[in-house]
Amino acid sequence: MKRFVSAAICGFAITFCYAVPASRLSSHIDNEILQGLLYVPVGWPKLILEPFVSPNGFPFRQEDRLIFAIYIFGSNMILYGLLSYLGLLGISRLGRSKRPQPGVLPPPPPAQQWK
Repeated sequence: MKRFVSAAICGFAITFCYAVPASRLSSHIDNEILQGLLYVPVGWPKLILEPFVSPNGFPFRQEDRLIFAIYIFGSNMILYGLLSYLGLLGISRLGRSKRPQPGVLPPPPPAQQWK
Protein backbone atom coordinates (compact mmCIF):
# COMPACT_ATOMS: atom_id res chain seq x y z
CA MET A 1 0.00 0.00 0.00
CA LYS A 2 2.90 2.34 0.79
CA ARG A 3 4.38 1.67 -2.63
CA PHE A 4 1.07 2.51 -4.33
CA VAL A 5 0.71 5.80 -2.43
CA SER A 6 4.35 6.69 -3.08
CA ALA A 7 3.88 5.96 -6.79
CA ALA A 8 0.77 8.18 -6.93
CA ILE A 9 2.66 11.02 -5.25
CA CYS A 10 5.62 10.51 -7.60
CA GLY A 11 3.30 10.51 -10.63
CA PHE A 12 1.89 13.88 -9.57
CA ALA A 13 5.29 15.30 -8.61
CA ILE A 14 7.05 14.23 -11.81
CA THR A 15 4.29 15.65 -13.97
CA PHE A 16 4.08 18.91 -12.07
CA CYS A 17 7.83 19.39 -11.65
CA TYR A 18 8.40 18.89 -15.37
CA ALA A 19 5.40 20.81 -16.73
CA VAL A 20 5.96 24.06 -14.84
CA PRO A 21 9.60 24.67 -15.83
CA ALA A 22 8.97 23.34 -19.36
CA SER A 23 6.13 25.77 -19.93
CA ARG A 24 8.23 28.67 -18.67
CA LEU A 25 11.22 27.61 -20.77
CA SER A 26 9.25 27.01 -23.97
CA SER A 27 8.21 30.66 -24.18
CA HIS A 28 11.90 31.62 -24.48
CA ILE A 29 12.81 29.06 -27.16
CA ASP A 30 12.39 30.08 -30.79
CA ASN A 31 13.27 26.74 -32.39
CA GLU A 32 10.05 24.76 -33.04
CA ILE A 33 11.85 21.42 -32.95
CA LEU A 34 13.16 22.10 -29.46
CA GLN A 35 9.72 23.29 -28.36
CA GLY A 36 8.23 20.06 -29.70
CA LEU A 37 10.78 17.94 -27.88
CA LEU A 38 10.08 19.87 -24.70
CA TYR A 39 6.34 19.29 -25.17
CA VAL A 40 6.38 15.52 -25.79
CA PRO A 41 6.97 14.24 -22.20
CA VAL A 42 3.79 15.93 -20.97
CA GLY A 43 1.88 16.41 -24.23
CA TRP A 44 1.95 12.82 -25.47
CA PRO A 45 -1.77 12.23 -24.69
CA LYS A 46 -2.73 14.94 -27.18
CA LEU A 47 -0.46 13.43 -29.81
CA ILE A 48 -2.21 10.06 -29.35
CA LEU A 49 -5.69 11.61 -29.45
CA GLU A 50 -5.18 13.85 -32.54
CA PRO A 51 -5.46 11.13 -35.23
CA PHE A 52 -8.78 9.87 -33.85
CA VAL A 53 -10.62 13.17 -33.22
CA SER A 54 -11.38 16.00 -35.62
CA PRO A 55 -9.56 19.29 -34.87
CA ASN A 56 -12.81 21.08 -33.95
CA GLY A 57 -14.35 18.14 -32.07
CA PHE A 58 -14.44 17.19 -28.43
CA PRO A 59 -12.01 17.85 -26.44
CA PHE A 60 -10.32 20.40 -28.70
CA ARG A 61 -13.14 22.95 -28.56
CA GLN A 62 -12.57 26.06 -26.47
CA GLU A 63 -15.34 25.22 -23.96
CA ASP A 64 -13.84 21.78 -23.30
CA ARG A 65 -10.39 23.01 -22.25
CA LEU A 66 -10.83 21.96 -18.60
CA ILE A 67 -11.76 18.40 -19.54
CA PHE A 68 -8.82 18.29 -21.95
CA ALA A 69 -6.41 19.54 -19.25
CA ILE A 70 -7.72 16.92 -16.80
CA TYR A 71 -7.26 14.24 -19.49
CA ILE A 72 -3.66 15.26 -20.16
CA PHE A 73 -2.74 15.64 -16.49
CA GLY A 74 -4.46 12.37 -15.54
CA SER A 75 -2.77 10.45 -18.34
CA ASN A 76 0.62 11.78 -17.27
CA MET A 77 -0.05 10.91 -13.64
CA ILE A 78 -1.01 7.36 -14.62
CA LEU A 79 2.05 6.89 -16.85
CA TYR A 80 4.61 8.36 -14.47
CA GLY A 81 2.90 6.78 -11.46
CA LEU A 82 3.11 3.37 -13.14
CA LEU A 83 6.78 3.90 -13.98
CA SER A 84 7.43 4.99 -10.39
CA TYR A 85 5.57 1.95 -9.06
CA LEU A 86 7.63 -0.40 -11.22
CA GLY A 87 10.83 1.35 -10.12
CA LEU A 88 9.88 1.08 -6.45
CA LEU A 89 8.92 -2.56 -6.96
CA GLY A 90 12.30 -3.28 -8.54
CA ILE A 91 14.12 -1.54 -5.70
CA SER A 92 12.19 -3.52 -3.10
CA ARG A 93 12.89 -6.79 -4.95
CA LEU A 94 16.60 -5.95 -5.06
CA GLY A 95 16.66 -5.25 -1.34
CA ARG A 96 14.68 -8.38 -0.56
CA SER A 97 16.97 -10.68 -2.56
CA LYS A 98 20.08 -9.51 -0.68
CA ARG A 99 18.59 -10.05 2.78
CA PRO A 100 19.05 -13.51 4.30
CA GLN A 101 15.81 -15.48 4.28
CA PRO A 102 14.46 -16.54 7.70
CA GLY A 103 15.25 -20.16 8.50
CA VAL A 104 18.02 -20.38 5.92
CA LEU A 105 21.55 -20.42 7.23
CA PRO A 106 24.23 -18.56 5.27
CA PRO A 107 26.92 -20.74 3.71
CA PRO A 108 29.95 -21.37 5.90
CA PRO A 109 33.03 -19.26 5.21
CA PRO A 110 35.69 -20.94 3.08
CA ALA A 111 38.29 -22.82 5.06
CA GLN A 112 41.72 -21.24 5.22
CA GLN A 113 44.63 -23.40 4.29
CA TRP A 114 47.84 -22.94 6.25
CA LYS A 115 51.17 -23.75 4.72
